[in-house]
Amino acid sequence: MLAHLRQRIITVLASSHTATLATTGPAGLQARMIPCESREVFLYLLLPGTSDQLLNLEHDPKVIVTTAEWQLQGNGRILQADAAPPHLGLVHSPGAQGCVIVEVHPLRLHINRRNGWGFSETIDCNMVEASPGTT
Repeated sequence: MLAHLRQRIITVLASSHTATLATTGPAGLQARMIPCESREVFLYLLLPGTSDQLLNLEHDPKVIVTTAEWQLQGNGRILQADAAPPHLGLVHSPGAQGCVIVEVHPLRLHINRRNGWGFSETIDCNMVEASPGTT
């Protein structure tokens, strides 16, 4: 990935601490606002361990994560808290007990227009990259 596009993704994702995770699968269409945190180009979400979204993610890793500023399409991977990257603040938050971490590998990032509707920018993330915990 071009360095300036990679940096743009990092900057955009770092500005958010809450996002809506949308999944689909055996539990139907599910959407929930949850805490999030980014590390490099990866997004991490704190999902309750009893969420129907876990069933969906086990069957189909495709996710859409949205905020008022952006929309991220990617593949989600369920991690136990002890498998999360070092220094990830989500695992130490007060509501983290009984939760799992969803690591989202980005495929496409849409950045919303500041004024009006639609996207002002779309970045395709055609890359193969190691998880931040392994680099």
